[in-house]
Amino acid sequence: STAAAATIADGETRVRIGQNKPQMVSDYRDRLRKHCEPFFGNTPITKIDARKLRDFRDTLAAKGLKATSIAAILSFVSKVLRMAHEDGLIRQMPAIPRPPQKASPRPAFNRHQYHHLLSVLKKIEKGKPAVAWKSSPIDRELRDLVTFMVNGFFRPGDLFVLQHKHITIVPGDTDGPAYLRVDAPPSKGHADPIITMPVAVA
Repeated sequence: STAAAATIADGETRVRIGQNKPQMVSDYRDRLRKHCEPFFGNTPITKIDARKLRDFRDTLAAKGLKATSIAAILSFVSKVLRMAHEDGLIRQMPAIPRPPQKASPRPAFNRHQYHHLLSVLKKIEKGKPAVAWKSSPIDRELRDLVTFMVNGFFRPGDLFVLQHKHITIVPGDTDGPAYLRVDAPPSKGHADPIITMPVAVA
């Protein structure tokens, strides 16, 4: 409990200085309350070894948690144990079991599917067939949006935080055509600017 409290306090400091999002501390508390405290209970931290951690992983799996959720909880446990080691509560870090990570890349359009999508959107703009959303007919704006997303490497959720002030048009020169530099709010741990394809400018 002492090491976990220190880990959470450290997380709060990192949130204050802008290193992490507030959600991180909320997640820490949630993992501690829902999973760690019920399993470890009053177990002295010196008795938490690799076998105990494997039992903990197996318990989480038995609850039906997926590998990504188990990995996140074990990551928090690892941070707590590292804090305990730094504070001299344990002599060495026990090995943290790693759940198998199954690669699950997001589905994507191939070139043919993308051009087919654009061609269908062109037909819809002309009312062939007529398609409406909440009484508003679908017009060219949707095709422009799709083109902008694809050429700017944006996910749908990224658009909700995107504002005009985040976008700068970098003029073309002898080295190449114009493109957009997008300084969007940090997303998924990435804060670097996005450089779009030239088509996104129009």
